[in-house]
Amino acid sequence: MSALVSRSKDGGKGAIPPRLTIYPGTGHAFWVPAYDDPALYRWLFEQRRAVPAPDMKKDKK
Repeated sequence: MSALVSRSKDGGKGAIPPRLTIYPGTGHAFWVPAYDDPALYRWLFEQRRAVPAPDMKKDKK
């Protein structure tokens, strides 16, 4: 998995740097400690779009 993170750092023009957290011994249930980790939510809400979202009101006919 860390090879995937390394590759994503190379090609992301203006992309958000990836963050990898490994929860040892969790197997398929890795999401349980991930959702319990306040760092996930801090990271998530720090993210901002590089390009503004399209104005959906203009696109409706």
